[in-house]
Amino acid sequence: IKGLIVGQFTEYEEDNKMYSSLYASILSAVKEFDFPVCFGFPVGHTKINLPIVMGGKATLTIKKDTVLLKQRY
Repeated sequence: IKGLIVGQFTEYEEDNKMYSSLYASILSAVKEFDFPVCFGFPVGHTKINLPIVMGGKATLTIKKDTVLLKQRY
């Protein structure tokens, strides 16, 4: 894996007592790896659902206030 894009979750609230922090759990699972992780990307079962091409080449750049995904297929 060279990067991880985590989409938006429907009907999930970070302060829900039933779950530990979903985002913290994901970060904990990948902490030993050195690749960028992006949360809240507009993909999945949400109103804004951008396509990601399976098997295509992509460049993921994550900065403090910006996420850029460039795809080539």
